[in-house]
Amino acid sequence: MKYLLTASILMACFSITACDSQMASIDKSELRKRFYDCENALDLTAPELQVCKNIKRECQRRQKLGRYEC
Repeated sequence: MKYLLTASILMACFSITACDSQMASIDKSELRKRFYDCENALDLTAPELQVCKNIKRECQRRQKLGRYEC
């Protein structure tokens, strides 16, 4: 299970950059799934941690717009 989570987060590292504009294009169900994975992950590497920070930042940005998706 941990391997699967790590693999999915690593894939996210390669598919997501730190740019908010790319994060804004993520579908709400995908964002919710990634947010959940980040919240439950243990022992994240530096790139995985950065991806999770970007995901949380996007969730907060959407909440400010009144879209509670995470």
